[in-house]
Order: sequence, then structure tokens, then C-alpha cells
Amino acid sequence: MFLSNPAALGILKGNYNPGEYRPRVIIDHPDTVRMSIIRNVDPEELTKLLVKLETF
Repeated sequence: MFLSNPAALGILKGNYNPGEYRPRVIIDHPDTVRMSIIRNVDPEELTKLLVKLETF
């Protein structure tokens, strides 16, 4: 496996401070998340990404 981020190996091994990776804002309303996705995700770009991921 190739990791482009040097910190990734340590994180995968569990050597990290979880507090450094907590979100600044916690969204605990599913409707907020759903509406944000609907407003901000371009369907054409999502389709392109899924087609590319399909090749792996």
C-alpha cells in the first residue's frame, strides 16, 4: 500500500492523538447533513468519481 501522507502510517498503526482529528463543529442532525450534500455535491462530478473508483 502506498501512502502519500507521511502521517498516515502512524495513524493506521494507532499512533495519533484523536483530539487533533475531531471536527470543529459536530453536526448531529441527519437532515442538516443530507441537505448539505444535496446543495453542495455536483451530481456529474459524483458520477465521474464513482466511475473512476469502479476501476480499482
